[in-house]
Amino acid sequence: MAATIKQRFLSASMLMKIIYINIAVFLILRLSAIVCVLFNVEASALQEFLALPASFSELAYRPWTALTYMFVHYDVMHILFNMLLLYWFGQIFLYSSTPKQLVVLYFYGGLAGGLLYILAYTFLPYFRGQSALLIGASASIMAIVVATAIRHHDYNLRLLFIGNVALKWIAIIAIAIDLLSLTDINSGGHLAHIGGAIIGAIYALALNRGIDITRHVNAAIDSIASLCSRDKSAPKVRRHKTKKTKTAERKAGSSSRHDGDSQSGNTASHDGASKTGNSARTDGRLSEEEQNELDTILEKLKRSGYTGLTADEKRRLFEVSRKIK
Repeated sequence: MAATIKQRFLSASMLMKIIYINIAVFLILRLSAIVCVLFNVEASALQEFLALPASFSELAYRPWTALTYMFVHYDVMHILFNMLLLYWFGQIFLYSSTPKQLVVLYFYGGLAGGLLYILAYTFLPYFRGQSALLIGASASIMAIVVATAIRHHDYNLRLLFIGNVALKWIAIIAIAIDLLSLTDINSGGHLAHIGGAIIGAIYALALNRGIDITRHVNAAIDSIASLCSRDKSAPKVRRHKTKKTKTAERKAGSSSRHDGDSQSGNTASHDGASKTGNSARTDGRLSEEEQNELDTILEKLKRSGYTGLTADEKRRLFEVSRKIK
């Protein structure tokens, strides 16, 4: 059973992995709460351990909550609505963006929502002095919703009892609801939604101009992943120490007196071999920096077409393509 779940998770898309993680955290929290209630133990400790506090001073003692809170749900309707929204808009988002961009934007939206939430509780007089905790993936999902609505604004979704509605109107209505609800009981959540919406709009508008704000994070992740895979695949070499006998030492000493010509010949042969090996390595292969640059240009080519490339990008694409021929 555990092996099947692990295999299904590993073979799932990045979008489904995010959904699976949210569901797993939800189940752990609910089951642990049931156990705590049965044994008359405080059930909210684990949820509070993962939730984002409303002040920078508390965040300094629990910095992990800036990431963990965006995977925490406790109410069934909360996670059900969030995961359905993430799945629907995530599928459309992937029409024009990559799974890596989806993952990074998910975290960007959560971080932006959490930052706006803490800033509001720190500086706005209405929230100042209040103690609150933030949970839920809504800010992260709002970033994906708004980015998708801007990139595919005329795409229609068929809603029950309503009919076809363009994505842009769904995003506009969602943002309007959050703005009008800033002073209700879930004011912190609505603040986080607005923070996620802002970062989603920034991502989409920048991408329309050919700028990917997730590029540097993805490049760093790729570098770390390639470094880790290289370390794992590198063979371990064992070095055995040998003891020289007196006879061997005498032979080595005598050979060193008469091997001047052979040593110079060996040096020449080794040098020739190393030069040949180096030329073989560099001929037709790209460095890691060139490969990353080529991947970035190809991603932009897929999104915007050849006409969307700058003159410098076209030149680099031509140079690199000639090199790998």
